[in-house]
Amino acid sequence: MGLYSPLLFVLNPRFAPDGFVHLQHCNIGQNRDLLSKLAKIWQVPVYAGTGTQNPVYRFNTGSYVRANPDGSFESHVGRPVYPALSQEEKERMLRESKFLREELYSRRPPY
Repeated sequence: MGLYSPLLFVLNPRFAPDGFVHLQHCNIGQNRDLLSKLAKIWQVPVYAGTGTQNPVYRFNTGSYVRANPDGSFESHVGRPVYPALSQEEKERMLRESKFLREELYSRRPPY
């Protein structure tokens, strides 16, 4: 994680106590070390698929894995389930994500 750990840690207080992260990228679930580090930084479970990610249908052709904040790692877990959100909650999340993008962009490490 190196230089990016402090930047990623900025997201930590934004997660709900029962929140999780779902990484949607091809083969990302095969990178156990990365998932474990992210779960530890964010203090929420991190889910990812081990196969090819289909961005249109939002599914992964492999199995799903989960890294937990306590350092444990689980294979062949189900795809994470997203809670139903009200329109008000969706709008609040959109506002917060715009704020976070701007905040993270201003804190990025120099190239």
